[in-house]
Amino acid sequence: THASANDPIFVLLHSYSDAIFDAWLALQNASSLVSYPEEGAPIGHNLNSTMVPFFPVVRNSDVFQFSQDIGYAFDALPERVPEDSSQFTSLEIFGMGAGAFICCVVTFLVAFGIARRLSGKRRGGPDGKGVYQPLLKEEDGKGRSSRRKLCNIH
Repeated sequence: THASANDPIFVLLHSYSDAIFDAWLALQNASSLVSYPEEGAPIGHNLNSTMVPFFPVVRNSDVFQFSQDIGYAFDALPERVPEDSSQFTSLEIFGMGAGAFICCVVTFLVAFGIARRLSGKRRGGPDGKGVYQPLLKEEDGKGRSSRRKLCNIH
């Protein structure tokens, strides 16, 4: 929506994405433009192709600029991501996600069972009998008065 840019999270997310892109450009030493084809690539993937949804017109080559060239700079960014042996593998992440899902399902079922049992006790038993009292003394087997008996038709 048009109001999404007013959200502070929006600014933080896009600023961080720009910082990552700027760090990537620095790691590539801006040589990524050399490998960008000037022609012969699929439509929209050439160096001077325009990006369709943007107006005024923006070319692919216009995007590959350092933040200092545009007029702003980020704080010091790490030159590379440090290798950390404490990172989780994809199998471990999948296992944690599956475990969390199973835990949520079990918690929901336990809460549902407790709520059902408590509501059954409040109604006068697990099957709900004894809750509804008939208005008249004559009733059928389900606790409801019979119409025929109410009208006293002979």
